Amino acid sequence: MTPWITAKRAIGRGWSVDAVTFLPELLDAARGYGRPVVLVSDHGHVLARPGHGKTAAAGVESARWRTGKPDVGEIAVTGPRVMLGNGDLVLPWREDIHYTASKAGYHGGASLAEMTVPVLVLLPALDHLPAGWHVLPREEVEPAWWNARPVPAEPAPKPGRARKAKPVEEAVPLFTVESPAVSLGGQVVATETYAAQRGFVPKAPDGQVVADVIDALVKADGVLTVGAVAAVAGRAARRPEFFATTLQRLLNVDGYPVLSLVDGGRRVKLELEVMRVQFGVREP
Repeated sequence: MTPWITAKRAIGRGWSVDAVTFLPELLDAARGYGRPVVLVSDHGHVLARPGHGKTAAAGVESARWRTGKPDVGEIAVTGPRVMLGNGDLVLPWREDIHYTASKAGYHGGASLAEMTVPVLVLLPALDHLPAGWHVLPREEVEPAWWNARPVPAEPAPKPGRARKAKPVEEAVPLFTVESPAVSLGGQVVATETYAAQRGFVPKAPDGQVVADVIDALVKADGVLTVGAVAAVAGRAARRPEFFATTLQRLLNVDGYPVLSLVDGGRRVKLELEVMRVQFGVREP
């Protein structure tokens, strides 16, 4: 019989395995028995945002839905699957709209957080991967904002009388600051060998993109998933597999395997020593 575990993650405990009750024990048992684990949740909700009071509107029936005509930040939904309001409702798609008194969170709107149900399938080993399935690297599914830190805004200048700036006398610096070392990827794309290789590749990606990918591979001990490489390259790698092949054409000088695809094309491998020899570069 398949065990089901129902748990709620306490807000503020962080996004980790220990945040869900009994999840570490379940994963350990699944690993021991060679069983996959499927994680799924019910519908989501939106959290209360500081400073967002209730929105005045007509036809209010709940915190996140009402009847009437949609306004800014709202949409109209209708049809046989709309079970309330005689099949005709207005839902807010913005997370900062709610029609009732403030609470910790709200259900019932049309935001992505409320309308999607995440499903995660975890395998104890790749040997258990079903036919036709493939592993999704974290870089392909993790939102850009997941680990982003807010950048503090610069304070606005205080209004006042404009003063004429005094000329600054050129002073002798107390310390001499050396220019930052060029990374290994930067050294590669600056070589004549790379310039020659680039001449054989139509619509080659920007040199900085290639340098960033090389540096990311060096940092990862020479191996990254194709998805991770695409994440580093950004918009330049809208077709990850084609982008990886393009990198091979740029870096595999005279057929030497500086870059290769392994694990059935799912991973990109960099031969660091071969690259150093072929492009005549050194450690940054």
